[in-house]
Amino acid sequence: MKTAILVGATGLIGNELSRRIPDDAHYEKLIVLVRRKIRLKHLHTQVHEVDFDKPETFAHLIQGNDLFCALGTTMKIAGSKENFRSVDHDLVLQIAEIALKNNINNFVMVSS
Repeated sequence: MKTAILVGATGLIGNELSRRIPDDAHYEKLIVLVRRKIRLKHLHTQVHEVDFDKPETFAHLIQGNDLFCALGTTMKIAGSKENFRSVDHDLVLQIAEIALKNNINNFVMVSS
């Protein structure tokens, strides 16, 4: 049995993944990393509220088999091209690098 990690569970895709992964027979555990509190009622799901501006503070939580990255923002929310790129590119790349260092088998990214 495997552990899945989901980064970004509050958007459209992340929310759907947070409901589907716990029902997938391939996974016994789901670790969810989010910016703000959410409530998930699955028995084998752990939700961690993290500061995405400091990936080094949550790198130890990225332990498992498969990581699903559904991070993203909009230009309206980001406020600038630089902030948009920071979330949709830079943060995703930092998390991928942590996943690689932590021997995550698969990194799946959803992006608009």
